[in-house]
Amino acid sequence: MQRSEEVLDAYMTCVARYGLDGATQERVAAEAGVKRPLLRHYLGNRDQMITALNQHVANLFNDLTLELNFHLSQIETSGQLLEILFAEVRRSTHD
Repeated sequence: MQRSEEVLDAYMTCVARYGLDGATQERVAAEAGVKRPLLRHYLGNRDQMITALNQHVANLFNDLTLELNFHLSQIETSGQLLEILFAEVRRSTHD
C-alpha cells in the first residue's frame, strides 16, 4: 500500500510538471524509481491510473482540510489568527 502511494505521488508530480498527457509511464516510473512494467502492478492501466490519481488528490485535499479545520477550531480570537498567519513573515524578515 505504501509503495502504491509513493507511485501515486510520483504520478502527481509528473502531472504537475508535464500535464496529464505529458505524464508518460516512462516519466512516472523514473520519478517513482520503479521499472515501467511495475506501474501496471501498482496502479493498473492508464484509466485506472487517472482514477487512482483523482482519488489520491481528493484524499490529500480532505486530509489537509480536516487538519486545517482542527487547527482553526483551536483559535479563539482574531488576534491569535493574525499571529499565526504572520508569524512566519516576521521570522523570515528577521533572519
